[in-house]
Amino acid sequence: MPGHDSHRRPTIAVVIPCFNEEKTVGRVVEDFLRVLPDCIVVIADNNSTDDTARAARAAGAIVITERRRGKGMAVRKLLADVDAECFVMVDGDATYDAASAIEMTRLVLEESYDMVIGVRKTPEDGGEEYRSGHRFGNAILTWIFKSLFGLPISDTLSGYRAMSRRFAKTFPGSPEGFEVEAELNVHAAVMEAPVAEVPTTYIARPIGSSSKLRTYRDGWRIL
Repeated sequence: MPGHDSHRRPTIAVVIPCFNEEKTVGRVVEDFLRVLPDCIVVIADNNSTDDTARAARAAGAIVITERRRGKGMAVRKLLADVDAECFVMVDGDATYDAASAIEMTRLVLEESYDMVIGVRKTPEDGGEEYRSGHRFGNAILTWIFKSLFGLPISDTLSGYRAMSRRFAKTFPGSPEGFEVEAELNVHAAVMEAPVAEVPTTYIARPIGSSSKLRTYRDGWRIL
């Protein structure tokens, strides 16, 4: 991997799939480098049409490119090309609190959890940051996953996760869309992997930045 010593595996790699996040990705990179000072940050630029890659590099990230569109494609490339003892997957939209990664990575590295999910909580557990449509769809999918797989997961579609190396490197994944979060849950069920959750503040997107998730279309594809 360009940008770090290939003979020394980093302890923590923050991996960020990105498509057109020039307004926010720099802040995300800087936040994680601040709270996890020994980590590396790698973004997969998913064929963006803006200056996502430039903004990420300027903030201190390593940038790789995945030209095949789809978040699943970007995540698969990141988990295949990057090596670390612990992976932190997060979106590049500045909606997740980087400080939560301290506890999330501790649970992976010190308590041997294979996946730790950042469970989204809005300020005062209210507000408009986490749209009602997303919240409702997520609740339904969470109930389905608990019923089918018995997984102790309360935020099925959270894009903020810490993962062990063995979990990340055995994740097969499919190439398209937002199903990647659901597939990580299935992977945990198949592996009978220990899973934990950590509450994390979910922050409103900055003005001019828009969500890529379409609640009903992507929810149907996940099912």
